[in-house]
Amino acid sequence: MDGELKQKIVTHADKAYFAEHQKSLRETTETVRRAINSFAAKGKVLSGEMVREIARIESDHIKTLVLAKANALLEGYELYGGEIDNFIQVQANELRWDLIRAIGRDPHLLPPGVPASDMFESFLVQNTAGILETIECEIERRKVIPKLSKPQQGVQNIYHLHGNNSRVNINSTDHSVNVVNITTQELFVHLRQLLSENVNGETQTRILEKLDALEKAQNTPTFGQRYAEFIAAAANYTTLLTPFMPALAEMVKKALA
Repeated sequence: MDGELKQKIVTHADKAYFAEHQKSLRETTETVRRAINSFAAKGKVLSGEMVREIARIESDHIKTLVLAKANALLEGYELYGGEIDNFIQVQANELRWDLIRAIGRDPHLLPPGVPASDMFESFLVQNTAGILETIECEIERRKVIPKLSKPQQGVQNIYHLHGNNSRVNINSTDHSVNVVNITTQELFVHLRQLLSENVNGETQTRILEKLDALEKAQNTPTFGQRYAEFIAAAANYTTLLTPFMPALAEMVKKALA
């Protein structure tokens, strides 16, 4: 890969990653604050139990960011037509260790005097093990089914999304409804992007796995079952899915016909 192409990919990934980093950092900081206050109220602010809980929260933060960086790079490769190589795994691995060291050695993260604080970095290492394997699986999947692949020639099913799509409103409230026509392929791209932007941690991974299974089951007898599993996994995010429900229901109907 030439240097100019790689720079385009890296620039795209850095922008996408920065947005996810800021979002996850805000959420993690607030979650850690609540956890420390909860342990303090129980008189356990200096306990090893609190250290393990903070490590779990920060580990989820690390996994979210490493996966976000890998996905951003994947999108860059697909967007600019680069051939996927091991650069993504290398970047993801470096980011994981950078975050482990930065968070694990942050002197202000844990209250002073916590007995098990010297084990905090080790907890982060243990809790984030396996994220690179998850990324490798995502890379292999995307090699087969690119997220931003060009529309295939031939017959495309067109679905209609009804919902409040993004607009810019200045000093006003938007009560209008958009109707958007999209292909089956675009439907799953939009769903995956929406869930990736609004769901974090292990919950995101679980829901996206169900979405992948649903996409692969298109036009097969198992689509209805995969649909039920996806909806169950995303039960707490039905508001996000509402615009897509009519299209998915129509796909279920066609699969069962």
